[in-house]
Amino acid sequence: MRRWQLTPQVFAALCGQDVVLLDISRDDYLVLAGAGDQIDLDPATGRLDVADGALAALLTDAGLIQPKSKSMARRLRTVPEVRADLFASPTPRPDLGDRLAFAWVLIEMIPLYWMRPLSRLVRPPKRLSGKDAPQLSEALIHNALVFERLLVWAPFQGQCLFRAAMLRRFLHRRGLRAAWVFGARTWPFAAHCWLQVGDVVINDRVDHVARFAPIMVV
Repeated sequence: MRRWQLTPQVFAALCGQDVVLLDISRDDYLVLAGAGDQIDLDPATGRLDVADGALAALLTDAGLIQPKSKSMARRLRTVPEVRADLFASPTPRPDLGDRLAFAWVLIEMIPLYWMRPLSRLVRPPKRLSGKDAPQLSEALIHNALVFERLLVWAPFQGQCLFRAAMLRRFLHRRGLRAAWVFGARTWPFAAHCWLQVGDVVINDRVDHVARFAPIMVV
């Protein structure tokens, strides 16, 4: 069994006996149904062992994996299993500053979201490009709940991708950060994303996101 690693723009998750690959350079998912017994995956490093030579050749030709190399080693971000959400928390009343920040972020999202590749959308704003781990603070909880209340007034709420990207920018404007988690499931296939701090999802429900295996964290 030869050892491989995911190429830099590819992320993977094991969903039961299926392996799901996300290629952010192509904005595309690939499901390898039943390949769990052929691929031994380490989600934290992107390293994998492929027992089937033909499958390894197919993935290599598609630019999804490459031979393992120390010079190309990477450590992928991971998150703990979600155990709580914010839906039992009282919703604060937004003030004028909240409304202005929300409106500004909505305007910012127009050139960032439409007709742009996922690889660009997931880049963090430069003003918060550090590697500090997100912290669940009263300020973060307050702003996440304020955002959720203001979201109903947005002319376009979009899908989970748009809402999560917008919330992340809203938090960043206030010096706050959260992990942006992408997940997938199979049978039927579905993809989803949410924001998370520690084991708390801040813009979704536990019972919903628990259906998805995390595939990428940014």
